[in-house]
Amino acid sequence: MKLCYLMLTSLLVFSCAQPRQWKSPTHVPRNSGLKKTPPRVQNKTPKKKSKAMRAVWVATVKNMDWPSKPGLTEWRQKYEARQILDLAVKLKLTAVIFQVRPHCDAFYQSPYEPWSSYLSGKQGVSPGYDPLQYWISESHKRGLELHAWFNPFRLRHSAMKGDYARSSVAHRQKKWCYNLVKGYAWLDPGLREVRDYSMKVIMDVARRYNVDGIHLDDYFYPYAGMLGGKNFPDGSTYRLYRSRGGRLSQADWRRNNINIFVRDLGIKLRASHKKLAYGISPFGIWKPGYPKGIKGLNAYEELYADSLKWMQQGWVDYLAPQLYWPTSSKEQNFVRLLDWWRQQNKRGIDIYPGLALYKASGKWKDGVNEIQRQLAYIQQRKDLTGFIYFSVTDLLKNPKMSDSLARSPYIR
Repeated sequence: MKLCYLMLTSLLVFSCAQPRQWKSPTHVPRNSGLKKTPPRVQNKTPKKKSKAMRAVWVATVKNMDWPSKPGLTEWRQKYEARQILDLAVKLKLTAVIFQVRPHCDAFYQSPYEPWSSYLSGKQGVSPGYDPLQYWISESHKRGLELHAWFNPFRLRHSAMKGDYARSSVAHRQKKWCYNLVKGYAWLDPGLREVRDYSMKVIMDVARRYNVDGIHLDDYFYPYAGMLGGKNFPDGSTYRLYRSRGGRLSQADWRRNNINIFVRDLGIKLRASHKKLAYGISPFGIWKPGYPKGIKGLNAYEELYADSLKWMQQGWVDYLAPQLYWPTSSKEQNFVRLLDWWRQQNKRGIDIYPGLALYKASGKWKDGVNEIQRQLAYIQQRKDLTGFIYFSVTDLLKNPKMSDSLARSPYIR
């Protein structure tokens, strides 16, 4: 009997013992040479997913939203991240759209690009942890989705301080790069190698990190202010295209470069992640005159972005047109523009209009009441299932606006 008791006790102790788990080292060397491919990062996704997406953009370029300035300690960066995510929960949001690649740099451990200077103050210097993984983990803890936001072709922003890191594509592929004015620089979307490189960078995150979506904004070709009145300097690339039998005009060729990129990235994402949402937030006006009476920047001609085609071809899962105008405007009217986008949506993809909190915080006399009107209009349309706020800083700095939106009767 004693022998049986001893054997049973030993068996229970053995079965309850936990084997020691091996953990990969978390230290990332400063100024690392990106020599090894980082391991796949895993984390649980929220259990319940809804088609509705009530989201907020978290911009990292210029330290616009996060972190508040470069060089903060790891503890402070994480604290600020938790503040933003807690606010998202308070506002009854379902997702955050986190900018992980402002301009050929990274807010995660990348095998292709250096750490962003907005983390440490110097490009290529590790923050000592993986910010993207932390944002994913903390978002999922709160039941929020995390969409990774990329800028495909911007190489440098005027706000970037210091030089490129040695591992930057600016040093590795100088023929791909153009210096513009005011400190901006760009990759050439007309080169197939450039498009393939940007897709490789994005697919690396899609495969290794448990993000819920991949998001692109309207920066494909640069805005006119970044060109200083000059033409985008891709003349030699276009001449090469023509010498090989190409017949498109330069403008159509540029649009086609972006169309190829948008289409092919969607194909790759759907092949590897069937449930990964793929969305783009184009400028809110496709062309002036669409609908009649609308005026403003011509994204079709100036940014070479044919967002209408992306929607009608079903290349994306959702569009978030940046409708940063009030319902009272005549030439850029929120309601008329949103209805135009809805009318073009023959494939029934999701449309999540972008709402301009930064204007409601100061420029608009009616402030948050205008945002409430826009939310009310969205709620009344059965085919609309969400929106995206731009941006979270305005919510952090304006508690009255945050409280008003948190109590909004129009959030469903």
